[in-house]
Amino acid sequence: MVKRTDVDETADLDNWLTFPPLDPVQAANLPSLPNPYLTDSALAAVRAVLEENPLFKDSVEQVMSGLEETRNWYVNHEKAFREVNARINLWVTQLPEKTRHALTMMADDGWFVDDEMPVSFTFHYQKLVDMGQRDEAEKFAAGYFAGRINGVFEDLCARVPKRKAIFEAALAAFRRREHLLAIPVLFSQVDGVCHDIFGGSFFQPGGRKKIARRMSSEAAEVAGDFLAAHLVPFNHPLPVLLSEGDRQEGFFKLNRHQVLHGETVDYGTEENTLRAISLLNHVVQRCCDKPS
Repeated sequence: MVKRTDVDETADLDNWLTFPPLDPVQAANLPSLPNPYLTDSALAAVRAVLEENPLFKDSVEQVMSGLEETRNWYVNHEKAFREVNARINLWVTQLPEKTRHALTMMADDGWFVDDEMPVSFTFHYQKLVDMGQRDEAEKFAAGYFAGRINGVFEDLCARVPKRKAIFEAALAAFRRREHLLAIPVLFSQVDGVCHDIFGGSFFQPGGRKKIARRMSSEAAEVAGDFLAAHLVPFNHPLPVLLSEGDRQEGFFKLNRHQVLHGETVDYGTEENTLRAISLLNHVVQRCCDKPS
């Protein structure tokens, strides 16, 4: 039985939040920073207000001295502030691609991002794989979804109430450890939800491209490239999606075509059911609004 994972929300944040260094050209062309409150004219305006107020009659020079000291400290450190600002901006521009890479690595193993996951989750998974600990990464992901199982199905039923009975039947099969029955049902609902919303099949290349174009356009309007990076399953040839002709000899990962067409008989594991749950959960979260 899969052991539930307690996710440390701060794990690997130091790696995720490492701001990239600037190259020589970037370092020589640092963007300026606004400093509207500490200009000479601003300080003069503050002095005039203080001098007019009896409450500050005896402390004008003390207050002004403090403000001027602050202004001088900022001026002396302005270049450092500008460099930090430039590095943060560079990090932000690189984040979508870093996110896409981490999510693709997870999805290639059959795991898909959940809206409730801590920010650090995908990068911790990637770190484990990069360290040669793929089995630990798999256990980490399986344990997360085992611990989220009730919340996931509550959310599925709330977002797609017309399919509540089917979702509950799949969950009951999972709890009875009838994974051979649960997985085909979960895969069928991925297609069903996409057909309801977009009129296309998630597991057919043409349908998936249609869905991807629409969702990528909507994502770009809402949050630009960062949200679009979360659409990996709709834009990437993942193992779960491959048709018979696309699978190479020795293929062993969970695959919808093999399951539903009876090409494999050994797919019925708890880990594979959790993978199918993670895919359905991800697709529903991307396609269906959560009721307020």
